[in-house]
Amino acid sequence: MTPLFSFVLFKEHDIPLLFEWLAREHVAAWWRETRDYQKFYEKYKGRIEENTLGCYLICHNDKPIGYIAWYDATHCPVRSQDYPEKGIYGFDVLIAETDYIGKGNGTKILQQFIYEIIMPLKPTKIIVDPESANERAIHVYQKLGFKKVKEVQSSDGVNMVPAVLMELIV
Repeated sequence: MTPLFSFVLFKEHDIPLLFEWLAREHVAAWWRETRDYQKFYEKYKGRIEENTLGCYLICHNDKPIGYIAWYDATHCPVRSQDYPEKGIYGFDVLIAETDYIGKGNGTKILQQFIYEIIMPLKPTKIIVDPESANERAIHVYQKLGFKKVKEVQSSDGVNMVPAVLMELIV
């Protein structure tokens, strides 16, 4: 069976596309980043070079439709206190193209990403921390088996916001 989606390593030349996606209303509601392009560029260029995370474009039939990244929780400033032990990975995801929203694609993308990209890292847990008000994301994560652990503060890219820490034991 051919995978429905593919995950293509995020490269420096993809930074302008991500910058544009993050300005879209449905993305900016939950993922707020600086609108200073130079600061944004430097931040994401640094992420590309980092070895404690992996950044990808989500593609459908070779068309970029979103962005997804895994991170090692021990190296994440807002999660390392909760998860100081090795083997715990988190992720951030956005679907930028509105044609792919509200059709079950988020669930399919995450199932495939967890299986193809995160599981080879041999995680003991996978975590995610959506904003508390992001009911759609929380519902998708619960469909995948993630359980709510506690209310926390998380970064939305610029500020700290109320979030729900969720775990999937693997």
